[in-house]
Amino acid sequence: MQVNIGFFPQYDHEVGIRTVIKPGFDSSVLRLGQWKILSVKIDGNPKHCYIDPRQGAIGCFEEACRNVVCTGATPMGKVDHLQFGNPEDPEIFWTFMESIEGITDFAKFLNVPCVGG
Repeated sequence: MQVNIGFFPQYDHEVGIRTVIKPGFDSSVLRLGQWKILSVKIDGNPKHCYIDPRQGAIGCFEEACRNVVCTGATPMGKVDHLQFGNPEDPEIFWTFMESIEGITDFAKFLNVPCVGG
């Protein structure tokens, strides 16, 4: 398991006392009112993405979905935050396109829409 130590101390995940499962484990779970629960996960694997951008992107998406499922939730949508270098560089553009195609293929397979990015 990889925990982003630098991020958690800067983010107050207990504002409003809605956190059911804190960040750093499979997936964070938040209470949104009396009867609604939200399971949230952020994943990344830069080494895998560097070696094979398509499979690396699929692996990150797949891992996030598995972590959400481990909390008893069903993945219903995703938001991507893709950051690449200059798209005018052919190698970077290829990496970007491979990543997008991998994410798109896996999203279609799971029937999980991209709702923002």
